[in-house]
Amino acid sequence: MHKIHFTLYFAHYFSGRTTTSWTCRIHPLFNAITSAACVVMTWCVMYFFFNMTPNSQLASVVLLISCSWACGKIAEMLYLPPLLGMLLAGVVLRNTGHYDVDQNIYQPHIINLREVALTVLLAASGLSLDPTMLKKLSLVVTQLAILPCITETIAAAVVTHYLLGLPWIWGLLLG
Repeated sequence: MHKIHFTLYFAHYFSGRTTTSWTCRIHPLFNAITSAACVVMTWCVMYFFFNMTPNSQLASVVLLISCSWACGKIAEMLYLPPLLGMLLAGVVLRNTGHYDVDQNIYQPHIINLREVALTVLLAASGLSLDPTMLKKLSLVVTQLAILPCITETIAAAVVTHYLLGLPWIWGLLLG
């Protein structure tokens, strides 16, 4: 009897129809309560295991991750890309002083998180492109890819030639 349930569970799991959510789907208020309870339980676990006080450096990293997740969900409810909300949360926390990158002992882990975030951002952007529209607008895409590079190279060459007195070829190489 148990073997049948086990097999049916994995057949359902690997069939691609895993639409069940970890939050409560009865009412949006229950979703908010469930999410708040998860944040409180995570904070308690971090406090008991890692002695994370509200002013610690680990707390600032957890605050950054929690706020970026929440802002991503809010942006998704406003029919905006969730990554926009996550980026906005990082900008706000950094500029309000709640998250200080320079004074953190978790710097190697933060660098890894930045690289992962950049990878996720670029992968999500690349997956959202429509290949048929790219083929249809291939001339425009080529212009948008090449013209800014050429303009930047020329601007760097002009600035370095007239302000720094470097030869034109060196200015072009700097661009």
